[in-house]
Amino acid sequence: MDQSMMDCAKITLTVFAALFSLAAGRTHFPGHFHAALTQENTLSPMGSNTVSEREESMKDWVKISESERTIKVGRGQRLVVDCEAIGSPSPRIQWLRDNRPITQLMEEDNVVRGFGLAKIVRTYVADCASPSHEGEYTCTAISGGETAISSSTQVIVDDDMRSECQPGAPKISVWAPIVMQTMGSDVRIPCRVHGIARVSWVSKDGQLVSNAPGSRFRVLESGDLEITKLKWVDMGKYSCYAENHIGKDTVSTFLYPMLVSDKLK
Repeated sequence: MDQSMMDCAKITLTVFAALFSLAAGRTHFPGHFHAALTQENTLSPMGSNTVSEREESMKDWVKISESERTIKVGRGQRLVVDCEAIGSPSPRIQWLRDNRPITQLMEEDNVVRGFGLAKIVRTYVADCASPSHEGEYTCTAISGGETAISSSTQVIVDDDMRSECQPGAPKISVWAPIVMQTMGSDVRIPCRVHGIARVSWVSKDGQLVSNAPGSRFRVLESGDLEITKLKWVDMGKYSCYAENHIGKDTVSTFLYPMLVSDKLK
C-alpha cells in the first residue's frame, strides 16, 4: 500500500470507527479488539510482541445485543423476532423457542473467515402467527469456540388482534450491517430471505453484480455475495435487494478490508 493509500486508510478508519460504534449499539467490545486496531487499517496487538499478546488478539469472542422482553402479535399476522450478535469470527446464530431449536444453525462456510469480524442479524419470521408460536424465544450465537445466549423474549399471540393470513412481501432474515475481513482473503456477505423472492446485489459503485466470468464478485444461490481476494478498493457499502410480486426488502452492509500485522501471523 503506497503512502497516499495509507493516508486514506487513516482518515477512513476514523469515519469507520464512528460508523462501527453506531452499528454496534449497546454491544460491549472486549479490550483485546480495541487494542488490535492501530491508526492505520491494520489488525495488530499493542505492546511487546509476546506469544500471550498474539493469542489474546486472536481470541474468539461474541456478544449479543439486548432483545425485546415481550412481543404481542395478532393471530394471522406476521411474527418477526430479531437477534443481533457481533463477534470474531463472524457469529453463527440459531433461534430457540422454549429451549427447542426452531431454526438450523448457520453453516460454517457462511462465516467470515480468518481474522474477520462481523455484526450479524438473524430474524425469525412466521407469516401467519398462531397459538403454536407462543412461548419464550432465545437466540444463541457461536463465534469459534465462544457462545453467547440472549435474554428471553416472550411472544404472545392475541386473538383479539386477529386478521386474515395473507401472503407477504419477502423478508431478509440473515444479513450483516458491518463486515471486517483481511485483505487477500475471501469473504461472504450474507443475505438470506424468508419467502420466495429474486435476490440481487448492488456494489459500492452502484453497479448491479452480474456474476460475469472472471469477476471476483458473485451472487450465490443462497443469496449471499461472495468476494474473492479482497482488496482495499472493495471497501464500501453493498446493498442486497429481495423482491417478489407483493413487495420488496433491502439491507446494506459496510465492508471494511483490513491489513494483518506480522505480529499476528
